[in-house]
Amino acid sequence: MPPSGKAVQSGCATRMSVSRLIIQAANGWGVQLGAASVSRWASLRCYAGGMTSIPTPPPLADASPVLSPSRLVVIGGLSGSGKSVLAAALAPSLSACLLRSDVVRKRLFGVADTDRLPPDAYAPAVTARVFDGLLAQAREALAANRAVVVDAVCARPSERSAFESAAAALGRRFDGIWLDAPLDCRVARVANRRNDASDATAEVAKAQERYDLGPMAWARLDAGRVASDMLADALKRLL
Repeated sequence: MPPSGKAVQSGCATRMSVSRLIIQAANGWGVQLGAASVSRWASLRCYAGGMTSIPTPPPLADASPVLSPSRLVVIGGLSGSGKSVLAAALAPSLSACLLRSDVVRKRLFGVADTDRLPPDAYAPAVTARVFDGLLAQAREALAANRAVVVDAVCARPSERSAFESAAAALGRRFDGIWLDAPLDCRVARVANRRNDASDATAEVAKAQERYDLGPMAWARLDAGRVASDMLADALKRLL
């Protein structure tokens, strides 16, 4: 992982540590987080692999305010756009379960988050199973009156509308955020990943440039910026 807060080639902002993002976002919105809460939230993962019950995250006893309790926020974008960093940083402000498609896929194959999967693990039929599992887990959490943040590419209009419909069916607020980042930025980020659940390579990032995203109704954020600026922008939209 590149050094926190540093920029890589082509002016592309790299990832910052989740803990640092949480602190910066909280401070920027007048929320004071103690070290214990930052540590708990930085390590929080409510993936509920295997369709078991979704665990309850620790309370933010030293943080106020917290956004509305039950809602669905989906962070979409191509590989290297910064979905995972933004989703992990947003979850604390929402007291939310964090669902990541990359981790759901690893659970499906019974491997560790950072184990690389073979190409056939990304066949369309497998990807459909991953999406169905992700959607089911989001529904389960919403039905339990929990807030959910989903981290998934969501390049297909049908995937985006499925999340929207899931929230609407349960009467929950939905927010979709699409991250736009230039190709050189995305490739640089993917190339600099270490010990990450994503198996995306520079070649995958380049191939995604050919995706037809269809109509995009979600809020679009410039994701080529420093991560703390992107997080502040996302929080403004979610208040």
